[in-house]
Amino acid sequence: MFKYFRNTIIYPSWVLLIIGIIISFVDGYDYKSEWFPPETAIFMNILSVLISLIISIALALPMFLNQFSFVKQRLALSLVTWFCLPLTYLVFIIILFVRNDSQVDFFLISFLLTAFPQTILLGITFDRFRDKLNEPCLT
Repeated sequence: MFKYFRNTIIYPSWVLLIIGIIISFVDGYDYKSEWFPPETAIFMNILSVLISLIISIALALPMFLNQFSFVKQRLALSLVTWFCLPLTYLVFIIILFVRNDSQVDFFLISFLLTAFPQTILLGITFDRFRDKLNEPCLT
């Protein structure tokens, strides 16, 4: 079960963190403000990426409930434990993104940057997980 979590959440989180740091430096380099220097803006952008990754990781933890045979044998429960919280999070971010169309900031973009790819990867690994369950045992 940990390999699905690792391949879906942990490895992509490192990649998304690196991408977020690069975008933070590019976005914050030209930042002009009376209150914040560019270094503070870069730090706040990196912090928002880190917070969104931590939230994404925490919301994907219910996938470990699929270790129990009661959950694993029922497709509906397996779907709920795998997708419910991450999809709710993604829908919440999209609603915020649409509501604040006049004021799109890096905070919303970083949350969308982390939630969307991880949700797609959750779908791919869920398909692999269910295929592995349906394989006939040769022993």
